[in-house]
Amino acid sequence: MKIQVLSKEMASRIAAGEVVERPASVVKELLENSIDAAATEITISIEKSGTSLIRVSDNGEGMAPEDLPLALERHATSKLRSEEDLFRISTLGFRGEALPSIASVSRFEITSRQAAYDSAYRLRVDGGSETAAQMAAAAPGTTIELKDLFYNVPARRKFLKSLPTEFSHICDIVNRLALAYPGIHFRLEHNGKTLIDFVAVRDLRERLSQVLGREVAESLRPFEHRQGVLSVSGYLSLAPTAFPNSRHLMTFVNRRYVRDKILTHAVLHGYETLLMKGQYPAVVLLLDIPFDEVDVNVHPAK
Repeated sequence: MKIQVLSKEMASRIAAGEVVERPASVVKELLENSIDAAATEITISIEKSGTSLIRVSDNGEGMAPEDLPLALERHATSKLRSEEDLFRISTLGFRGEALPSIASVSRFEITSRQAAYDSAYRLRVDGGSETAAQMAAAAPGTTIELKDLFYNVPARRKFLKSLPTEFSHICDIVNRLALAYPGIHFRLEHNGKTLIDFVAVRDLRERLSQVLGREVAESLRPFEHRQGVLSVSGYLSLAPTAFPNSRHLMTFVNRRYVRDKILTHAVLHGYETLLMKGQYPAVVLLLDIPFDEVDVNVHPAK
């Protein structure tokens, strides 16, 4: 026979290629799960820019022991109940691909506890080989820890950039999600040192000061406009304040960070006669649109 069904391990590693590009991809997926679980405090612990260790702990809803093995099945999710749900996605993660894909290319451990349970349960996976869930001691919430990312996919590990570059990508992920969710406390530790500690704040302006620095934040002005079912709001810099790159130009759709040429062009077009060529403004743009008007299923990275 020329056609064969791929083994579960092989299929998982192929799927991992879509989901897990670098350590920052893992951090993004795990943070999105924590946010969807209604966490108000999330701690990210990193060693060697995520190549050696990534641990994400939250105080969210947690999972029951029977849910742990299901969470590691491909296409298993708590966020879709019917076909109609796919066309009004209100969560960040929904495909059920992240955890099994991450677990297939790392030494993976998940510990979770719901508040109604007296104890937590822990499940380990080593390169796709799963153990049975066991009782463990932990506070309500979920902790996911993975070591030696890509240890069994050496070719992908070779394509990673330098450790400082990989860590900068992780910081970008944390910063963007922190801007979208100012009511959540984000803490980032690297090699045992706390480098980011964004305590929960009341509004975006306070979070801007944490993420962009007080000087930049104080130079920004709020804007808001509503037209029909669409609303756009955020903060923008006033000319002649400018930056040499577009690092401070961030656009969000329903609190999901997106890179969209149309949105970026619209922002830059507004500054066209105000800034010199090669200069960029600082803009945090939040576009809110009905969930059924957005197709977040158009790209593997959502």
